[in-house]
Amino acid sequence: MKNNITLTGMMGAGKSMLAERLSRHLSGVVAVDTDILIEYHYNQFISDMFAQKGEKFFRDAESKILNLVYSKDNLIVALGGGAFERPENRELIQKNSRVVYLKARPETLFERIANCTSRPMLKEGFGVKEVEEILQQREENYNQADFVVETDGKTPDEIVKEILGLLND
Repeated sequence: MKNNITLTGMMGAGKSMLAERLSRHLSGVVAVDTDILIEYHYNQFISDMFAQKGEKFFRDAESKILNLVYSKDNLIVALGGGAFERPENRELIQKNSRVVYLKARPETLFERIANCTSRPMLKEGFGVKEVEEILQQREENYNQADFVVETDGKTPDEIVKEILGLLND
């Protein structure tokens, strides 16, 4: 049985916050955020990494961190929004965890991220249309998750309860 749980979805889906909340309900399970692990390991903010070294460097770093993460058990992993895009990442993640896609409408996602300046993909002129375009590119892969949880109009506690119910079925 897969002991790890992975939360995937777009930026603003609530992966990091929900991973923390889920870990409080599961004994012996630790929440990890791959973006934070990348920043710690490379001693650089992701936004700076994107700006100075480019997206390919970041995606390669992300793959390395994922290999380290999935060598462990009893984790709730909050992925970066694009981590599930690379086929080799997706294969590793699906082999070593139960994957939950946190799905939200583009308008909801944009509302949640609009004031966040630390996200490398956010720049002047980035709006709902751009969120929708990225989501359309990624949705086919996100839908390969074991479970899809709609988050629009739900509180974090309601989402956690729903995820726990799916995992326990």
